[in-house]
Amino acid sequence: MAHRIRQKTNALNIVLVGKTGNGKSATGNTLLGRKGFVNASSTTSCTETCKLESVKYGDIILNVIDTPGLMDTGKTQTEISDEMANIMSLCPDGFHAFIFVLRWDVRFTTEELNTYIILKRHFGPDFLKVCIVAFTRGDVYDLSETDLPFEQWLKKQDGVLPGLLEDINNKTVLFYNNAKYPNYHNKREESIDQLLQIIGSGDLLYRDENFEKAAQERKRMAIELKLPQLQSKYQTELSLLDVKIHDAMENSENKKSLSELEADDSIKGLVKIAEHILDLIEMDDSETGLLEDFRQRVTHLIEMISTLDKSQEKRKIKFKKIAEYNRLLKNPPRLTIAASKIGLFFTSLATGIGAVLTPLIPLLAAPVAAGAGALAVASASSVNSQEKELREYNRKVKKLKDEIDSL
Repeated sequence: MAHRIRQKTNALNIVLVGKTGNGKSATGNTLLGRKGFVNASSTTSCTETCKLESVKYGDIILNVIDTPGLMDTGKTQTEISDEMANIMSLCPDGFHAFIFVLRWDVRFTTEELNTYIILKRHFGPDFLKVCIVAFTRGDVYDLSETDLPFEQWLKKQDGVLPGLLEDINNKTVLFYNNAKYPNYHNKREESIDQLLQIIGSGDLLYRDENFEKAAQERKRMAIELKLPQLQSKYQTELSLLDVKIHDAMENSENKKSLSELEADDSIKGLVKIAEHILDLIEMDDSETGLLEDFRQRVTHLIEMISTLDKSQEKRKIKFKKIAEYNRLLKNPPRLTIAASKIGLFFTSLATGIGAVLTPLIPLLAAPVAAGAGALAVASASSVNSQEKELREYNRKVKKLKDEIDSL
């Protein structure tokens, strides 16, 4: 919140803000009692940068800052932000009042509303506590046909102006900036005294820490101005990435060998692209959430790439196991069985062991029948170990087959 003034001060820091042409500089000159600021009506070269002038009013020093029109044609968001920071640098001790200058005789416009919104967002909610609306051309009001006191006239206004005044707790002052007005000096003193009374009753100070609290909102405003371009940029990039991912999925499915899969590094390239886009989105978003939809989309695409990568790794494992399976089938164990046990061996194939060794019957029977010597004569004691070897071989073949089927 805006800080309470711990002790009465003999200096009040006041900054004038608003649209060019509403009388900011003239109001500043009324506060100064002299022409310290250039009026927009007197020259086309009106206030172009923040300017501070001081005056002693009774026992109080008024430090008055005039500012350029925030919504002047051609001003960029960066220029506006720079002006805001410049305002803060002129009074390091803080500000007792922001005077938002309007003309009472001109209907409150969308441009002025936008100026107010910019001020509120740039300076944060604490701005409202020290904001006072100064209506200019009080001399014209006195000469108008209305018989209502100005405060009563304000209450009868419609549109968005009443909402603005409610925001600032109806802190308003009618200023008389026409030095040729017959009752100018008395009206000037009345306006200044009323202003000082409002400032004194609030007894608040807007400081750098209040300004820093609104830093995230200023970031958001800057991004909002670039949002259409950012949305177009990331829409294009994510659409291209989506096409590349689906192309990679199709290409992966068409790979028919382990060597083809291992030579394919397109998925790694997609990961780098997606992560780079995500980094850019998070940088451009600056934790405002304005690009959250795009962040979620690229996160989803990264998940798709991860799924594709896992699928491809799974296929690599399957190809490796198929290769191992084929190698086992082509290289069964060589057996040497005692001639006296050959009949017993084949009998065992039909009585239980055969269920395990059945895949090898063609490999064993043919050499025996042909007398090719594939089954060399050996001692009867070797049969058991060979049967054990066959069982282990068959177990490996079956295990690989099951693993391949599960992939």
